[in-house]
Amino acid sequence: MIHHKPCVGGYLKTAVVLANKLVRIIWRILTDCIDFNIKKAFPV
Repeated sequence: MIHHKPCVGGYLKTAVVLANKLVRIIWRILTDCIDFNIKKAFPV
């Protein structure tokens, strides 16, 4: 059981990194959509 813990820790770390990347990509897409909608609604 003890020798499995580093693997689980590495897996969790990888999952956190992937989740952070995913959130960042989703956030970028959302902000781009919002910016586009604002520019479309209020043309400068």
